[in-house]
Amino acid sequence: MNIFAFPNVCSLQVSVLVNTTTKDLNLSSGPVSKAILSRAGQDIQQQCQHNCPQGIGFGEICETDGGSLTCKQIYHTCLPNWGADAEQVLRNLIEMCLTEADRCNYASIAFPAVGTGVLKYPPQTVAKAFFETILDFVNNTSNISLTLVRVVIHPSNDTVIQAFETVKTNFAQELTISQLSRTKFQCLKLNHNHNLRHQCLRWWFPK
Repeated sequence: MNIFAFPNVCSLQVSVLVNTTTKDLNLSSGPVSKAILSRAGQDIQQQCQHNCPQGIGFGEICETDGGSLTCKQIYHTCLPNWGADAEQVLRNLIEMCLTEADRCNYASIAFPAVGTGVLKYPPQTVAKAFFETILDFVNNTSNISLTLVRVVIHPSNDTVIQAFETVKTNFAQELTISQLSRTKFQCLKLNHNHNLRHQCLRWWFPK
């Protein structure tokens, strides 16, 4: 997984971009969705209305093309506020996005750090959900087309960045040798564009 700053989310070179929005698919709601709509163009809003006229439920996705973005598809989704069943909805959503992208033979997908903003999901819970769901997907899927998953976090959100770093470290220590042979980790820290910090945690799925 790669952790990037939100200003770059629309410029990511990925096959699929995951967008978090509202159940009625109002893409002008929320900073991430608004940024994607602004760069991709109003056509993706019209596609949402055409493809999912009744909106979506929590944990469901509505697919559009990438509009003016370089990605091939955008998966628009929404989550409930943090509560009793929210973690399972999150895990199911991550798995659904991975499964759909792989089914369509896409090579890469980018997620925002879903739930860690106004929905108040605990950052370590979200980080653990990503790591465990991705590893389960790798272990249970044959002939995977996906080779890269990226997670996008605002560079000022130290709490979420640290949660992903901590969970990654703990998670890697718990992996067996056979699991490690299938999953490679690399962590990069660098300054770029006038000290705008990017911290990268890349997870490859070797063929």
